Amino acid sequence: MKKIFLTAIVLALSFTGVSCDDDDDNSSVHIPSSELPAPAAAFLDTYFNDIDIVKVEKDVNSNDEYYEVDLAGGIEVHFDQAGNWTEVDGNGQPIPTGFIPDAIVTHVSENYQSQAIESIDKKSYGYAVDLLNGTELRYDQSGEFIGTGN
Repeated sequence: MKKIFLTAIVLALSFTGVSCDDDDDNSSVHIPSSELPAPAAAFLDTYFNDIDIVKVEKDVNSNDEYYEVDLAGGIEVHFDQAGNWTEVDGNGQPIPTGFIPDAIVTHVSENYQSQAIESIDKKSYGYAVDLLNGTELRYDQSGEFIGTGN
């Protein structure tokens, strides 16, 4: 009886481990950068031409961040399925601003002169922008400032 009980416990723990493994997100696959949609490739070529691509992942289960591109130095760029950028994260370093709406760049330069934009994320309300000093700024779809914080 003791053997059966111990065997049952071992089997139960084994199945628990297997079921946890099945919960892992395996929807991302590595792809060559040549498989990025044309708009994504053009974006990277225009704004990050001098930075090497380290890794490209395609998430087949996501609609809003379908491609994730890791660049040398830690910069991450996310694209939707069509190849339009959804997020650019400098991970502690400034990002280029040529693709950011002019109203946002102007607001930051006039009100936060000593700070650079560290990340920008497209949201349903507009844009979430983080500065290098940790300040979080929010803008509407047209790039008008709507507040700080989350």
